[in-house]
Amino acid sequence: PDSMSAPLPSCVTDPLGAVASAFDAAIGSGDTAPDQDGDWGIKATLQEALDRPGVMEQIPEINAVGVDNVRPGQLVRFRCMVQDMYNPEYYVGAYKDMSTGGRWRTTKFTERISGGNSVNTGESQLDDSAERVIWERRVLYCVPIPGESSWVRRLDGAVASAPPPT
Repeated sequence: PDSMSAPLPSCVTDPLGAVASAFDAAIGSGDTAPDQDGDWGIKATLQEALDRPGVMEQIPEINAVGVDNVRPGQLVRFRCMVQDMYNPEYYVGAYKDMSTGGRWRTTKFTERISGGNSVNTGESQLDDSAERVIWERRVLYCVPIPGESSWVRRLDGAVASAPPPT
């Protein structure tokens, strides 16, 4: 069978679901809070999926398609240069979801809680009594690669006639 017609691995079609599953598997059904942020094997899972022939080419390259043409939560490729690294950001990395009987959930790689509302705004539906674990992450300021030739963008699937959008 043609590798382009093969179904994409679930970790590629639903990356946040894969993160949640890896988190659940790592912490088990325990009642204790996750003590620290972790990888939970998601990097290896994604790498294995991306190493399959034809998979990487089916993941949109955000410089070429633009942010407006990407579904929320969709896995994308992004070529850039890191221009700055901001101060650490502290966030609710894991919380006990009382709507699921006190099951621990993670907000790693997202700004949303299970109800779909933002963690960092007044829209949050986290119960005031819900247990939370605060984690730290680094925020990077990324810019298009300066002086990148149009033939490089063409090879990477980006629009050759204009610099990638910022």
